[in-house]
Amino acid sequence: MRYPLLLMTQVDRYLLNALKRLLYYFVTCYSGLVYGQTSSTFDNISSKQLAKFKAAGVVSYRDFGAKGDGKTDDAVAIQKAIDACSKTGGRVVVPAPYTFLTGPFNLKSNIELFVEGGAKLLANPNEKVYTKSAFRNNPGEGTIWIGGENISNLTISGTGEINGNGISFMGEEIEDSYVLKPFHITDPRPHVLTIVGGNNIRIKDVHIGNSAYWTVHLVGCNDVTINGITLLNNLKVRNSD
Repeated sequence: MRYPLLLMTQVDRYLLNALKRLLYYFVTCYSGLVYGQTSSTFDNISSKQLAKFKAAGVVSYRDFGAKGDGKTDDAVAIQKAIDACSKTGGRVVVPAPYTFLTGPFNLKSNIELFVEGGAKLLANPNEKVYTKSAFRNNPGEGTIWIGGENISNLTISGTGEINGNGISFMGEEIEDSYVLKPFHITDPRPHVLTIVGGNNIRIKDVHIGNSAYWTVHLVGCNDVTINGITLLNNLKVRNSD
């Protein structure tokens, strides 16, 4: 007599967990956790309810305007999303199946940058937007694309792609490499990820690469764990470590 009751309990737990996963997927993918791309479920809720979602780090993509069309530079919207999330802590989702072309932006403390499978962050090929040296007083060693300084409790995760758009910054292709474009003082080729003075940094599962210079550049960081990532670069691109 007890076995059917136990079986029913297990089924109930399974259904409950399934409903939780569906609800989480609905909120993060369709509303956009911090910013998204599809129709917002926040359009018809009260201002009081919206304020509660914002306080928890969950807001509509309309608040920041990231387009994800692969053509528009979404750096301003992405930075606003990160800044908003950092105030309370939470997850910033880069939603699939969109490509977010973006110039430089800065990561902040207490966030998880989650790149969904099928989503892509793509470096803006316009060299003029890259002005901050990855080596501070040595501007001839590349610039910063995705950066962060003196930050803590940062996670970069998901199975999506962080793409440095490396070949866009190269000159003519020759037999064994690409010719480096001439530059004055600052080499505009961006490092994909540069974190200086970070603490409690977690990087996992993401596909990161196609870099024009170094890919993962960590300086003076403590308590760093990197696991399960895929890092692929073009062997003809010089310095794409």
